[in-house]
Amino acid sequence: MNITFDHQIFCRQKYGGISRYFCEIATRMAAFSGVNVRVLAPFYINSYLRGVDGVPIFGFPVPQIPKTSRLLMHLNEAISGLALRSTRPDIVHETYYGPKRFAHRGTRTVVTVYDMINEKFRHDFSATDS
Repeated sequence: MNITFDHQIFCRQKYGGISRYFCEIATRMAAFSGVNVRVLAPFYINSYLRGVDGVPIFGFPVPQIPKTSRLLMHLNEAISGLALRSTRPDIVHETYYGPKRFAHRGTRTVVTVYDMINEKFRHDFSATDS
């Protein structure tokens, strides 16, 4: 079984509980026989990805530059879409929730939602909080 974790949280968080969780679960899943796990994060700022053993990371670390997060997200979306078309994983585990799907029709998708505080109480957060 081929499982791909997407880029979303890894280009949003340099450090954080959600990205740390995904690195841990990817590492543990890769230890199972017959399971091929990879992280598809063309350009990422996440520090935890640098320490993941046994899981191929398809991407490059980039410095966190203020006011470039949207550009980084759009680049990752475009490249990830092309990469998923060519690799056709059995499961795509989306690392953040959003309106756009990255997996192709017919590909199983898993989305884990941890915390909806920003969405539920949007008026209490600034536009730059994510």
